[in-house]
Amino acid sequence: MCQFLSAIVLKDQILFDYWDDSHENILQKNNIKDDSINPQFVRVELLNKNNDIFDRDQENWNIKIDQDFIPDWFDKDKTQIKMRNVLKKVHVKVFLINDNIDKLNTNIRYCKNTKINIMLGSSSVGEMWDSSSVGKMWDSSSVGEMWGSSSVGKMLDSSSVGKMLGSSSVGKMLDSSSVKIYSKYSKIERQKNNSVIIDFTNKKPEIIIAHKNWNISYR
Repeated sequence: MCQFLSAIVLKDQILFDYWDDSHENILQKNNIKDDSINPQFVRVELLNKNNDIFDRDQENWNIKIDQDFIPDWFDKDKTQIKMRNVLKKVHVKVFLINDNIDKLNTNIRYCKNTKINIMLGSSSVGEMWDSSSVGKMWDSSSVGEMWGSSSVGKMLDSSSVGKMLGSSSVGKMLDSSSVKIYSKYSKIERQKNNSVIIDFTNKKPEIIIAHKNWNISYR
């Protein structure tokens, strides 16, 4: 399985995707055929020695070659330097680390120990980690996965959370907001309007639909 941070190295450039670490997807998006036993590209991954994707210390990141055949033009040391520069770009564009954001109206892939006051429009956070928090989610904003003790204060409109894991929590769910719970330690404090909770912690998923008035605390 491809890991963060994956890329395809060509003789004159490095191909990567801010949102996707699949080598095969990167090849496909760049119209590169993988039909030779001697491919003129190299699948690589830049891996953190502590398995910490949020680590900004480039000395802790080292290259791994993810294929058998290596073209004679490939230089591992030079590629590692270039991949560390790619990492810097990715961290700047799609990561929030130890930050404080008033309004988020764009897409973020990973978020750690960051406070976001408001998510607007179709903004999204792929994964929230540790003590990350969102005050209010409006419109069709979304969070893919909540880990650790991450939290959302209030969900409104059609905002959604794809997976609640760890001891993550949501304060209030209103309107047609929705969450999916995968951890017995996750918590929803209150639920109202047409909001929906889907509980996957048991063998048979349970759908909990709100009443007009506040539901009692979930968990």
